[in-house]
Amino acid sequence: MKVEFIKSPELTEPEITVRASELTPEVSKLIASLTSDEPIRGWRGGEVEIIPLADILRFYTDGKGVSLETEKGVYSVRERIYELEERLPKSDFVRISNSEIVNIWHITAIDLSFTGTVRLTLTGGRLVFSSRRYIKKLKEAVGV
Repeated sequence: MKVEFIKSPELTEPEITVRASELTPEVSKLIASLTSDEPIRGWRGGEVEIIPLADILRFYTDGKGVSLETEKGVYSVRERIYELEERLPKSDFVRISNSEIVNIWHITAIDLSFTGTVRLTLTGGRLVFSSRRYIKKLKEAVGV
């Protein structure tokens, strides 16, 4: 990959152009990493906290909205699950069901022995399940 820096004093903010012969998974990953807005804002107890993406174990819907979980606790999030899926870097997060997105760097074990689903163990021992519809996507994301 060729990277070039051009100083342009007339610009008021950085401008990035990605040029490639086609939109490959690598190019998509690069674009996602450049356009993601870090960090995430989480609400708990009436207060907002800024949460770095690396600290997030998972996002999930809980009937009242979308929550995010870290090792420190659970926070509510104002975005919807599909908005988070579009916003989060594909190199770090993968959707595992209609109601859940996990941080692949916090997956400590994958159990493929369940029929129709995959059981994931996250940092801290949290167990989550991937639905059949998302198994292929999960396997590609973690390289299984």
